[in-house]
Amino acid sequence: MPKITNTKYMCAICDEEHSKKSVNNNHIKSEKHLKNCEILKLKLQMKEKDDILIDYPEFLDDVEKFDNKSDLINTIIKDKSSIKIQTVINNNSDDHNDNNYDLNIGIDSREEIKNRIHSLHNFLRNNGAGYGMNALKMFSLFYGLKKIEDEENDFKIFDKTGLPNECKFSEIKKDFNENSELAFNNLTKEDGIMSNIYDNENVCKLLECNISRQIKPNTLKYLINQVDELYKIEKSQNFQLAGKIYEYFIGRDQTAISELGAYFTDRHITTYIYDEVLKPTLDEHGHVREMIDMFGGSGGFTLGYMDYLIKNFNINWGENQNRISHYDMNADVVQYAMLEYLCLTGEFASEDLFNDFNSFTKDFNKKYYYVITNPPYGGDSVEKTVNIQIMDLIKKEITQYFKDNYKIKTMANLKKIKITENEKNKVKQFNYYSKEIKKFEKEEAAKNVSLITSSDQLQNYGKELVKYGLKPENCKDKESVSLLLMMVVLEEGGTAVGVLKEGVFFAPKYAHVRKALIENFKVEKIVSVDANQFENTTTKTSIIKFSNTGKTERIEFFDLTVDKEENFELKENENGTYEIDKIKDRITGVKENYLTFASYEDIVENDYTLNHKKYNIKEIVPGDDFKLSELGDITEFLPKSKRLASFATEDGEYRYYSSGQNILKCNEADYNQKSIIIGHSGDGCIFLDNKYSTLLTNHILTAENLYLEYIYYYLKSDYNRFYKESYDGSTVQNTSDNNIKKFKIPIPKSEDKIIEWVDKISEPYNKVIENKNKLKELEEQVKQDIQNMIDSNDCDDVKLGNLCDIRSGKPINKENRKGTKYPYYASNGIVGFVNNYLFNGKFIICAQDGSIGATYLVNNKFYASNHVWILDLKCNNLINFVYNILKYFTDYKKLTGGSVIPKLNKDMLSNLKIKIPKDKSLIDSLNPTFNEIDSLNEEIPKQEKLYQQYLNELKSEAIKED
Repeated sequence: MPKITNTKYMCAICDEEHSKKSVNNNHIKSEKHLKNCEILKLKLQMKEKDDILIDYPEFLDDVEKFDNKSDLINTIIKDKSSIKIQTVINNNSDDHNDNNYDLNIGIDSREEIKNRIHSLHNFLRNNGAGYGMNALKMFSLFYGLKKIEDEENDFKIFDKTGLPNECKFSEIKKDFNENSELAFNNLTKEDGIMSNIYDNENVCKLLECNISRQIKPNTLKYLINQVDELYKIEKSQNFQLAGKIYEYFIGRDQTAISELGAYFTDRHITTYIYDEVLKPTLDEHGHVREMIDMFGGSGGFTLGYMDYLIKNFNINWGENQNRISHYDMNADVVQYAMLEYLCLTGEFASEDLFNDFNSFTKDFNKKYYYVITNPPYGGDSVEKTVNIQIMDLIKKEITQYFKDNYKIKTMANLKKIKITENEKNKVKQFNYYSKEIKKFEKEEAAKNVSLITSSDQLQNYGKELVKYGLKPENCKDKESVSLLLMMVVLEEGGTAVGVLKEGVFFAPKYAHVRKALIENFKVEKIVSVDANQFENTTTKTSIIKFSNTGKTERIEFFDLTVDKEENFELKENENGTYEIDKIKDRITGVKENYLTFASYEDIVENDYTLNHKKYNIKEIVPGDDFKLSELGDITEFLPKSKRLASFATEDGEYRYYSSGQNILKCNEADYNQKSIIIGHSGDGCIFLDNKYSTLLTNHILTAENLYLEYIYYYLKSDYNRFYKESYDGSTVQNTSDNNIKKFKIPIPKSEDKIIEWVDKISEPYNKVIENKNKLKELEEQVKQDIQNMIDSNDCDDVKLGNLCDIRSGKPINKENRKGTKYPYYASNGIVGFVNNYLFNGKFIICAQDGSIGATYLVNNKFYASNHVWILDLKCNNLINFVYNILKYFTDYKKLTGGSVIPKLNKDMLSNLKIKIPKDKSLIDSLNPTFNEIDSLNEEIPKQEKLYQQYLNELKSEAIKED
């Protein structure tokens, strides 16, 4: 039979497929498409050209055609608006091949599942079967038919459906493998298989899909066989595939994830919650206790509840059919949950109890003994955050342009000023974005969750809790309202377990909600969960358990660790073949670790925070000559800075401190007294300075000079404890003035002891600063001398490869870089230490990739990674000169050809031409300066080591060991 070609056109920007070119052309002119193009254009304009090419690698080969970033963006938009898709199918081919050896590769590992489903997803898209939800529904149709036919299911579910035998998955598969065209006709004809499914009032609620006549029979044949393979793996690995299918199909679409708040709870955590946290029971009559998940998603908690009951009790589901409720705004995930419910119980779920609606706006007319849920968070603001930020940025740029050029105060002042055509375009853009921003804000306000827009039941409950400190007007997001919903639907005597965003547990804006919870419910347990347990977010979460049995008395805090298989391991079968037994990084279980507890009184004293760090503070015992003091008692806070990050410059006169370890420069010093600067977020930082500016979020402490220096040195010596006790956050760690004030440090009882320690530590500290300043002066001097030398004298262009031998290092895993003896160099410098070395002597190190241009001069024993080149100069007198040429006078971007992902290979480096003065005495004249630089580079680490030694000695004397 001849090959068949099917042609379609797709707009990847709007994710629409069109059967004809003319339809695609009309779409490209539509308002919807033009708006989406504008949004994409704005997003791309925020990126560097190289970053855009990384996102769109198909344009790499034509990179030379794009003179600037705008040309590239316009080409991308044009190309992605109309993609021609041609599907060629040879009906004589058989896409399904059975292997003789089943590798049993353990598809329960996340990446294996993702890769398999993503591959199938791409196949469906490339063969005209749709993308995203359309492809998912088609997959779900056959997966559902396969599942309800499962002969191993005790309930004989297919017989209960009333469907004819021709609707069995096995029959459909057999027909497609025998004659796909005839099978396709039987599937889609007016009185065919699809018609039988739609006419069945029970099955049509579970399996919903339109099979287009445009789809080719062999495409469905391949899909059906793939479903069969996946189901076999699901059975052999005892893995719940239903939820994962949905997660990985929509996981290709980050917008869909964000809108759904779809941060799916890993099934290992679901099992842990039922086995270790909740441990559900039946009621006194042996009936299933009523349970609800108001934000059910694909059914993890709902099905986990049923699975636990089935394993631990003998349940007659016919008598307990209406005891479980599962709701979600997305109808597709509810269908998955209904399908699984049917397979687990042999009963069809009630549409009243498994339904799609907005739980925030629904009045629940009853209460539930168990409330188990992972509420959504974020999501609604994602589009607003991206688009409005970009538009607002352009608005500010336009406003600043007119302020600078016409000295106006507001854009309204332009009405009386004559401007150019280009400037008129700027005004039009400003006005358009102003309208768009207002429209977005209006739409966002309408759809954002808040207590005042929620159900009457929730609003009335909020009013009841006012007497316990709740502020209804401040409940303006999903996090706060979903916690209130858990509280209001919980039956007296019942228990709730929720997986909540960690900010809910300690952020000040949720303190009033926590107070209402703690004063009315018995919070018993909080478990911190690693962020990597959620596949579509890095937000940190915690599990909370509370019961409707009175107010809180004592809370226990835990964290959760994940057990994974460390390596791949094979096992030999009896017949001599091999199969995989263990898969690296496959999760085998989770384990809780006890952290601490807090009494009701402790919680009230700490403003109702549920941050375990506040209650897991190790009480330090000061040394004999020391006393404990809170920083708030011995320091004062200076007013906050008003400077943004953009205030920093490349070479200003004064130091500028951001929230990281790097010290930047600026042109104006806002602070002129000695003070301690503490970084607000991230990994934090601590600096001591007397003339500087800093980021507006940072914290600035001052005290008597002697005390101030001592406090600085002590905080540096005990920084790990300071960071642990003073910083918190669900994603990025932050501190506050209040947290810093409460931190306790040991202070010498006598002033003489303070002077002793300050003088002792200051000596190496000041030498380090002095030597670094001197080193910087000498390096600048050498740069100028070399530049003048090259400009004013005859030079030979010598290939670097003729001057030195070039070698690469060897890689070492990160976990093996925890030695103490020798530095380990990667492209960005020293990234660890090891206990053996590869090189000993004076060498130049050049980055191969990553930090291209990073160059280091090393004169000791060291280890180097395979991401750097090690240059061994043949003439040692040239090494400092060549090092400076490579560090300051080499254009690496030009050397690597400006490639998107640059790589400095050995040939490039060997062929690099170095200018060497013909008069070698000129280079020799630099030797005294080079020697002084070498001496400083040797002395600085010694003084830094002595400084750290003294800090350690201070900490050891100031704090008694246990």
